[in-house]
Amino acid sequence: MDFRRSAQAETGIQKAENLLSKSSPAIRSQTTAAVAAEFAHGGMTERERRVAVGILEIMARDVEQQVRESLSEQVKNCPFLPHSLALTLAQDIDTVSLPVIQLSSVLDDNDLLAIIAGGSTDKQIAVAKRKSVSPKVSDRLVETNNENVVGALLANDGAQISEASYSKVVERFPENKKIQTLLTDRPTLPLGVVERLITMVSLELRERIINRHDFPAELADKIVTQGREGALTRSMSGESRVNEIEGLILRLKSKGQLSPTLILRALCEGDLQFFDAAIGALAGVSASKARPFIYERGAGGLRMIFRNTGLPTEMFRAVNIAIDEIIKAKHEKPLTEHNDLSDRIVARLVEEYDELSPEGIENVLAQLAHKIFGRWEEPVHENIAASKEW
Repeated sequence: MDFRRSAQAETGIQKAENLLSKSSPAIRSQTTAAVAAEFAHGGMTERERRVAVGILEIMARDVEQQVRESLSEQVKNCPFLPHSLALTLAQDIDTVSLPVIQLSSVLDDNDLLAIIAGGSTDKQIAVAKRKSVSPKVSDRLVETNNENVVGALLANDGAQISEASYSKVVERFPENKKIQTLLTDRPTLPLGVVERLITMVSLELRERIINRHDFPAELADKIVTQGREGALTRSMSGESRVNEIEGLILRLKSKGQLSPTLILRALCEGDLQFFDAAIGALAGVSASKARPFIYERGAGGLRMIFRNTGLPTEMFRAVNIAIDEIIKAKHEKPLTEHNDLSDRIVARLVEEYDELSPEGIENVLAQLAHKIFGRWEEPVHENIAASKEW
């Protein structure tokens, strides 16, 4: 700073100090803006900086809102703003705090997490709009479950979002078109999230996902089919379906919809009535005749009936692993809860298959389908005559 500028700065600071106790709000606001602008510009001597900071700290607590707003506007981008002063401004009313929360590089993740915990939606949105948002902060923003906060985060290309948080967004906003569109338009998305999103969105958004994320259209169609299969198995609950299940299986078979993925899903979800009836129908026998081969005659009996179903041979290993776990469970306790059995089967499959990550049944099923059927090959529907052993 040259001598003339230094003198001007000293004069301005001294004037500000004199005016603090007796000036009007308008003058204090103008003075604050002048001192703050000079401070944020840089180039002050160490003494000038100390004096300026002292003045700004007093102005940050001024009773007049317009004074604090003038200060916030001038220092919101200042990289050497004292941390304590940044926090004071960030904790103020929205018109003072929001510019600093959104733009100040002085605030760290701990500060931002505290701001989020404060519960103010506008302040949470300001955090979500920052130039850079860490995964830890993004996780906390997603936890607010607030559509506007999550929407602001998704619209920010500078936000780093974990796959776990993406999954939470998909789960918590299943019918929210705005959120789905923002998800679709993210620069990058984890493959597992893309696959789940495809099953939920409109045809228009599905096309955008395919184009934006270079996702194979044929695979997208197969994933949609998987989603429908999941909805089908989830809808089949209650005692009344015991007498209806074989009829449903026959209808699915006649329409070519009794696919390997649907049957594998039923097994992994612990829906043994559906699985037994499906295996029997494909092998040309009733569920009651199929069950001894599935559960009582060891791997040889299971292999025999499986060969007669026409299902892909690669699927046998997964079925055999699951059935083995079911038989073990039967000897330990009565199977009254499908969820318990399902968790046990999925855990065993994750243990037995290499590189199968335990991210919930949907992702495990998707990964199994990739491993067993390749890139979602068309299911086999060939009917093979039942063995003479029936």
